[in-house]
Amino acid sequence: MTRSDESLTFVDGKDALAFVIVRPGASEGTVSVDAGSNGMSKEQGAYILAQIAQRWAAEAEAEQAEHDSPPGAGLSRDGQGALTDDASINTPAGEGE
Repeated sequence: MTRSDESLTFVDGKDALAFVIVRPGASEGTVSVDAGSNGMSKEQGAYILAQIAQRWAAEAEAEQAEHDSPPGAGLSRDGQGALTDDASINTPAGEGE
């Protein structure tokens, strides 16, 4: 994010258990992080942040794989020649494993 991408955002945190704000840092390639909690232990907060990190890493990996794949990757033809998404193909138990 560059300074020209900045916008004013209002967040109502009255009922927030925790917050994390990541801003551009003072020097190139760095960030500034403000974090705190009220009503949540650091252990609970760390667990939640780890779950978010795992989700974002998986999403980033999937996005990267999508960009690295040739057009049509992940698609196959069903029995009648129609293109289908491999992820949604249901096979009888024991097949395709």
